[in-house]
Amino acid sequence: MIKIKIGIRNNLLYPFLLIIFIAIRRIIEILLNNNFTNLSLYLLPFLIFLAEFIGGLISFRYSSYKKKINNFNSNKETTILGIKLVQPKSMIFNLQTDSHIKIFLLVLFAAYFDFVGTLVRKFYVLKTKSLENKLRSIQIIVSAILCHFTIKIRIYKHNLFALILISLCTIIIIIEEIIIKITQEEERIDLVFFKDLGLIFFSGFGRAFLDTIEKHLYEFDYMSPFKVLMQVGFINCCFTLVLFLFDPYPLEKIKVLTDDGEENLEKTGDIIRLIILLILYFIITGIKNVYRVITIKLYSPMTRALSETIIDPLIVFHDLMDNGYRNVNWTYIIINFICLIIIVFSSLVYNDFIILYCCGLEYNTYTEIRKRSEVFRLSRITDSDTEDNNSEDD
Repeated sequence: MIKIKIGIRNNLLYPFLLIIFIAIRRIIEILLNNNFTNLSLYLLPFLIFLAEFIGGLISFRYSSYKKKINNFNSNKETTILGIKLVQPKSMIFNLQTDSHIKIFLLVLFAAYFDFVGTLVRKFYVLKTKSLENKLRSIQIIVSAILCHFTIKIRIYKHNLFALILISLCTIIIIIEEIIIKITQEEERIDLVFFKDLGLIFFSGFGRAFLDTIEKHLYEFDYMSPFKVLMQVGFINCCFTLVLFLFDPYPLEKIKVLTDDGEENLEKTGDIIRLIILLILYFIITGIKNVYRVITIKLYSPMTRALSETIIDPLIVFHDLMDNGYRNVNWTYIIINFICLIIIVFSSLVYNDFIILYCCGLEYNTYTEIRKRSEVFRLSRITDSDTEDNNSEDD
């Protein structure tokens, strides 16, 4: 019989808040896409990159200030019985393992994957958003492989089991989408579907590469996540400003859909509503990205991918029901939903938030490793006390 337990880990607040802000931003995106048309191609990406820069800058300055205060307090002279204690200087040694040139190139590559991936998701994948939500599991698969071969994050038995389940469900979803396309288009399928599929895969690979590069910078070069976020956001802001040369009037063509189907943006209320949504989008994006880099730092790129994936079943189910599948193909809806639930469950297993006590899958989970370390520590203390008692008896 399989026994399932919830794995309690440290700092769960950060991935939880990341999920919350991801959900809020998706709601704002839905409101923007459903109410306003002809938004500039580069407006939302620019807001995303500007939010990354501002969010990273504020967080970096705040963390530097707190660190300075802590260092000031720790550097105060401490004496015991009039003897001055020597305080360790944590900043004496430069702990980074890569050269400055390599670090610069890694940040540049991270900015590139962030920039290109964002443009692909906002421009080309927008029409196939539901399909992207179904195939977001690609990110955790690619991230796990990249982290294993680049920064040596080991794949244990429960990780491999989860990846196999995620891969099988992803393949089933792709096959089902192909079958549905063939059925709807009279036993043929055009190249547009495969183009969309390729762009979704490209977007997923880009996010995985971005997260892995950032994890390397945090773990091996001891860079502040906020500093990396600030630098990536600044570089991408510069890239996007160049693109605005091809669309110098981003707000001129924006229109709002009215009740009678006509498009206009003449009412003051519509303009105010648009501005409020854009401001909220900017703020939520900045906070979301701050928690994203913290989650990658404290956990892994796979946990970040889980935070994106965990709300996809509800969104996909809503999209399927809203797009006319209500009376068409319940089998299609049910298979999609079951596969997405299995993907979320497997992602939780991979990240040790759900522990399966079966076939040794629990052995290398965070909770069981911590239990064994506690038992070992207590046994050492007991052995030490026993030796002390024996020496006193002698």
